[in-house]
Amino acid sequence: MILCDPRNHTCTRGNVKCSITPALAFGILCTRTGGNYLTLTQASDTAHGAASIARGRAIKRDNFLTSIACGFLPAILLYAAFPAPSLNLLFSFIAGFLWANYFEYAYHRYLLHLPGTSLARKHLEHHMTDGALNEAENVNLGSAPTWVALLFAINGVPVVLADLLLGFRSAPGVLVAFTAYFLLTEELHWRIHLGESLPLGLESTRRYHLSHHTRPNARFNIFLPLWDFLFRTASPR
Repeated sequence: MILCDPRNHTCTRGNVKCSITPALAFGILCTRTGGNYLTLTQASDTAHGAASIARGRAIKRDNFLTSIACGFLPAILLYAAFPAPSLNLLFSFIAGFLWANYFEYAYHRYLLHLPGTSLARKHLEHHMTDGALNEAENVNLGSAPTWVALLFAINGVPVVLADLLLGFRSAPGVLVAFTAYFLLTEELHWRIHLGESLPLGLESTRRYHLSHHTRPNARFNIFLPLWDFLFRTASPR
């Protein structure tokens, strides 16, 4: 028994494949009953929730591998080619972490909540599935590796070019910081929405972020509300 994928509206087991309409794709189980026949039955809430978590974890795994490939590995290669002093790495890491925190804020506030855009429509799925059975597959920061790679390219390429042209030697620290921030934010966001335990000292982030789902005009940072306080969006209006 397998859960049909609502994204392509098909069920496949071995060489046996069945197609279902989009209206039936949500929460339908396919069972092979013999020969080349598949029987469709309604999935239980438990089965559907478990399948959604499995899909969400698969997306999170792909995002992890992509961020390592696009951020951490280039940082190692750049440091090997152009070694930098330890103090330089420390300051560039701090700068990169602060920049990642601002990028999260600006991206969330000005793009994901910009009415009428494809980004806003995709982000609306996350808000609309809050507490739903398929919530887990809509909590990751990137829906596909290509999108995560694009985020890293937008933020990383200018830093790498500046390093190569001006010799700042800051790219390794910045790339490691951006990678760390991305992975930390995605993991915390996952734990916040799925009710999993949060690290000591970060328990309040659950209440802080979930209040954004109640009043989406505030609290755009997820766990480090530095820019929320600076731009006075920390308190819902």
